[in-house]
Amino acid sequence: MITLGIIGIVAALTIPTLMANQRKKAVETKLKKFYTTMSQAVIMSEIENGPSSEWALNHSSYSSSLDFYNTYLDKYLSKVSTKKIAENRQDTIIYLSDGTAFKLGNGACADITFYINKEKMNKIMTEQIPGKDYFSFKICPENTGYNGGKPGGFQTASNGNLSQRMDRDYLLEHCKTPFADGNTCSALIEFDGWEIKKDYPHRF
Repeated sequence: MITLGIIGIVAALTIPTLMANQRKKAVETKLKKFYTTMSQAVIMSEIENGPSSEWALNHSSYSSSLDFYNTYLDKYLSKVSTKKIAENRQDTIIYLSDGTAFKLGNGACADITFYINKEKMNKIMTEQIPGKDYFSFKICPENTGYNGGKPGGFQTASNGNLSQRMDRDYLLEHCKTPFADGNTCSALIEFDGWEIKKDYPHRF
């Protein structure tokens, strides 16, 4: 009985940790896959549509984000469907075949918000945690400061302030109190080779 009790205590202590590590690994895997898939799609699209730093951007309406997607990304991605969020929003939702999804907004940059769990999209935006519920990426033209001086390509988003200092300590500190779009947390995970380190501020 004593042995069984000890085994039960050890299991109670270790199983939550193992489950948390498994969830974290799933996030890492899906993030890396999304980044690779989107990067390859952009590269293939550039062959046909020219440099992504020169792609047309327009934030006037939902239809502009859908036009951007249809023009530059649609044929290079394996998707399930596209969905309009709401009449008063400018975003397009794309559901991918692996069960993940991303939201595309077309403004100064093409703002891409990736959801590992598509159900998180149903939460009010102010209740979502950047770097946990969603991860931010961008495709930016040459004439904007939001891309950290790196026009074009698919990348974790870095605005003008971030581009001044991209060392890990800076990324980690701002991931703890992230910018509104969660850019810094995505950039931190990329900096760490798509690995979520022990000091990452959010738990999964």
